[in-house]
Amino acid sequence: MFARQIGPEENVGTVVAIAGGPGVSGDYLRVLERLATDKFSVVTYDQRATGKSSIPLAQDAFLIERYVHDLEVVRHWTEAEQIHVVGHSWGGVLAMAYAGTYPEHVASVVLVGSGAPTREGQHRANTAIYARKKQIEQALTIHTPPDSLAPECLDWWPYFVAYYANPDRLRAEHLPTSCHPNVTSATWSALGDYNFTPGLKQVSAPFLLLYGDTDPLLTTRLEIENSLLSEPQTHILSDCGHRPMFECPDQFFPLLVAFLQANSHSRD
Repeated sequence: MFARQIGPEENVGTVVAIAGGPGVSGDYLRVLERLATDKFSVVTYDQRATGKSSIPLAQDAFLIERYVHDLEVVRHWTEAEQIHVVGHSWGGVLAMAYAGTYPEHVASVVLVGSGAPTREGQHRANTAIYARKKQIEQALTIHTPPDSLAPECLDWWPYFVAYYANPDRLRAEHLPTSCHPNVTSATWSALGDYNFTPGLKQVSAPFLLLYGDTDPLLTTRLEIENSLLSEPQTHILSDCGHRPMFECPDQFFPLLVAFLQANSHSRD
């Protein structure tokens, strides 16, 4: 499994960024490496069978338990007793599953445009995603994929465009370098009728929820809030879509930094 750590590795908080998908490389979240300071190191990694991480051959390779175990391997690798997990989109689903499994190793949880904690909630989110894609079909006639987009990512292009409040803000450097559609379908299939709510009720770590106001996954907000042990901090970012780290960084990063700093002492 490929992982990358930026910043000091001792006596600081460790932020682990979990990419969306499932089935895309995690390199697009290197934008979060700007969080690496004298207080935090930042880890990005490619999830199983994506990017530079090897392809598992086992029949049960894409069970959520495997993904959670991989994240725990990353934590061990950092030698951090507790980590701040920042999950984007599908990465939020994985972050919730990990927190419910290893609550003792979670300093805080940040969910950015997160998927839902239940299959039923994810069905609603998917409906909203398809509706948003339909809404911006005209924009797709003038927004063509950059030459640098990997061929296997072309089927994702309409969704990348739909995820922005203003598609004119989409840049090639915002995109993953590789996509693996077989991983996407295999993972959602393996998840089955999932429900991570019972585990979330055992997590005492603080949560931050960040959404753009046009993010179709905003439909997951109330379900996540109601699934948690205590009330999270929730912020809805204006004129912003599903990828606020790129589309509205001036709103996104101050909120993220303030939350991490406020929760960097008692649990690191």
